[in-house]
Amino acid sequence: MAVPTIARDVRPRSVSAAKAKSKASLNHDVLCYIVSYLEQRELLNVMETCHAFHSAALKPLVQRISLWPMGTRALQSFCEFLLADPAGRAVHVREIRLFLNSVSNLRSVLPTIIRALALCTNAEALTMSVTDQNLQLYPDLFTAVTSLRKLKTVSLTVYGGPRAAGLIAAMPSTLTSLEFSFDEDWSDAARLFEHQSRTLETLHVRGAHFVDRPTAQFEALRELSLRFGEASYDVALLKWLFPNVTHLHLEEESFLTWEDADVREDAAQAHRKRNLEAQEKASWTSLKSVKGELRSIWAAAFGCTVDSLATRVESCHAKRLADVLHDMQPRELDLEVPMYGWEAGEFHALLHAAKDLTSLRLRLELDQDSGVKPDDIMLHTVKLLGHLPLTTLDLSLVIAEDHYDYDEGHPTAESLSDLNIESYVRQLAENIKTLRKASLRVDVNSNSEWNIRRSASGKSLLERAMWENRLGESYVEEEETDDEYEDC
Repeated sequence: MAVPTIARDVRPRSVSAAKAKSKASLNHDVLCYIVSYLEQRELLNVMETCHAFHSAALKPLVQRISLWPMGTRALQSFCEFLLADPAGRAVHVREIRLFLNSVSNLRSVLPTIIRALALCTNAEALTMSVTDQNLQLYPDLFTAVTSLRKLKTVSLTVYGGPRAAGLIAAMPSTLTSLEFSFDEDWSDAARLFEHQSRTLETLHVRGAHFVDRPTAQFEALRELSLRFGEASYDVALLKWLFPNVTHLHLEEESFLTWEDADVREDAAQAHRKRNLEAQEKASWTSLKSVKGELRSIWAAAFGCTVDSLATRVESCHAKRLADVLHDMQPRELDLEVPMYGWEAGEFHALLHAAKDLTSLRLRLELDQDSGVKPDDIMLHTVKLLGHLPLTTLDLSLVIAEDHYDYDEGHPTAESLSDLNIESYVRQLAENIKTLRKASLRVDVNSNSEWNIRRSASGKSLLERAMWENRLGESYVEEEETDDEYEDC
């Protein structure tokens, strides 16, 4: 193949200049890429070294700005830095984090913050805490925030009443993600962001209620997270508002907040009965994943099967979990289980009732009242899980803090340090014939994690990941199982 040559009418000097220009551009791109991984303080140090680094680091320095935690002087200086060259600095800001309730001497610095905020017109993400008093004393703050018309993601913590709520209502109609939290219950929340019904894909709500149907449904919404307030939720209304939600998270605070246990139980029964009756009219067929507090999930009675369910269950709520598993028939289950009060046979039967269960992530919490001795741990969990039709298992044994104190007959860090994890994993694989992938961790023996993988031919491979330190650096030891385990 002929080697290309430079034409005679092209001056070598021009070629050299072109190459130099290309090389300089490449070097600048590389510098920009490198500094994009640095933190703000590191960027400031790098920028002082030379003009090239100063130019390359300027954009990543201001792309993600956090105006907290900063001292008042540092906050003032940074805002003045943005104001000194709006076209070259503020225009590059893409993400803003501003917690006004955490800024000391706010009155002296807020006017400068407002001026800088108004220049960040290309910002796409805003995380902010604000009070009614902030907005009342500084009307320009409302104007500056609502002028950010390119926002896609907004997270607001609201302290106060109508002015702060009005900030949500004034957000641009292009939002795809909205998270807001009220310090007091706020009714009729849907009307605050009704104008975003066509674009909103993710919604996290705390301390707000949905009372009436607005004029539009949120058909684009796929992920919904709720923290129920004192008012009960009409699940039929939620189904109408968010007909296409696939991932639902009911945060751990129950919507039943009364202290009296009998009243709580009566209310939960009433809500479940009402929601079961509503199932006949409409079911939430779009749901794929549900996680959160078991009481709320049980009372909601969604009336649909799901791919994934995640919750925490105590022995006194076994019947409640059985109802949920029967209703939802998940294929993937993520459970946190304090073992106090459980009988192995009862728990095994409960899991077996989930007929379609193929994947299980199980966190077993052992304390002095769990009745499980160190020598019985392997046998106990094999009884819990044996013969379930699982293909994937992720098992964690967690020893409660009181187990770290010596108490004869109960698991301690010392008594579990000699636990033969390898033998344990092999027993699980032997008893669960359908397993294709499994992992096991014991928190007091947490410098390692055992994993087992089984090929389509039935041969098993055991892996041990070892952590050298808390940073998570690891290496893997692999060994094929003995012949007696190849077909297990």
